[in-house]
Order: sequence, then C-alpha cells, then structure tokens
Amino acid sequence: MIDAHLAKSGLGRHVHAHPGLRVPGALDGFDVALRVLLRHASRSQTAYESLAWRVTAALGDPIDVGLPSLHRLAPDARRVAGTDVHVLVSLGVHERDASIIVELARAIAAGPLRLEPGADPSHVSRELASIGVDEASAALILARAVAWPDSFPVHDSTHSLTYRAERWRPWRAYAAMHLRLEATSAVRAAKVRAG
Repeated sequence: MIDAHLAKSGLGRHVHAHPGLRVPGALDGFDVALRVLLRHASRSQTAYESLAWRVTAALGDPIDVGLPSLHRLAPDARRVAGTDVHVLVSLGVHERDASIIVELARAIAAGPLRLEPGADPSHVSRELASIGVDEASAALILARAVAWPDSFPVHDSTHSLTYRAERWRPWRAYAAMHLRLEATSAVRAAKVRAG
C-alpha cells in the first residue's frame, strides 16, 4: 500500500529500486534521539562515530557478552539525565547540543515525554521543540522512535521539497527514506568516479 501510494505520487523510480523499504524502528526511543542529536552535532560520519563512541564509553553501562568489541550498552535516559552538561562537553559535544541532550534525557526520565510507538506525535513534537531540538532532527526522532509515518525528516531551506512532499502524505517518512537512499547512492557514485 505504501509503495503503491508513493509510486503514484512521483516516487516510482525510487520504489522500484527499493521495494518494501521501511523506516527503521527502535527498542529504545532515547537511544534513537541521542544518536540523531549526536549526528546533528557532528560534521562528518567519522566525527559522529568517534563522538558516539566516546559518549557510550563514558555513560553506557558495561556488559559482557563474550565479544571484545561489544562491551557497553547505549546510555539510557536516566544515566544521561543525571549527568552534568559539562561531562558531555568534555567528551566533545558542543555546549548547546549537550544542554539539549541532557534536557531531553530529563524529560524522558521524569515521564512527561515518551519516545515510543503510540505516543502523541503533536505532543512529542512540541516537547522536542521546547527543549531546542531542531525541526529536522525532531522529525527523524518522530519517524524512528514514535513510528510516525508522516514525519518528514529533511532539511529544506527553500521549502520546495516540503511543498512537493504534501502529495506523499501520510507516508512522508517513507518517502524521506527513499530520498535519503538516493542521495547516499549519488554521493558514493561520485566518490567512485573521482577515484
């Protein structure tokens, strides 16, 4: 049904390339939100991976599963909520981003904010905005943590894409996944051509 709607709405080539594409979900909404915010705060994939590793190593609980490379759980909201902003800053997170992450963790740990399927997307969106989460990051959190299929997590400074995305409702999160895949493929192809 989703593929058929998006194909009729101008994304036929994308749907044909990736039939059945779905928006990834999450076991823990805070984990998704933390990763989205750390990625937003990073200038590159390498910088993001390094930053996420430092935050996880410092704030994630230890775990022993017999694999040397898997020895920490992702930090949970309660642990981050009890952390001082300066701890995140010392790990390389910019102060403004660190403040947002700690405030988000506190809102989740205290209970007024639920990042899980079935949560009211309007309420979550308002809460994320009040904490200072930018619109594109909030939309990505809504799509992945709240499983809101009409969330449109893209930066669109001209608003032309947002206008075109109206025809993809109520499946804009899926359309965004198709567009992101196409952009990623184009970047990889350009790197291969550049040699």
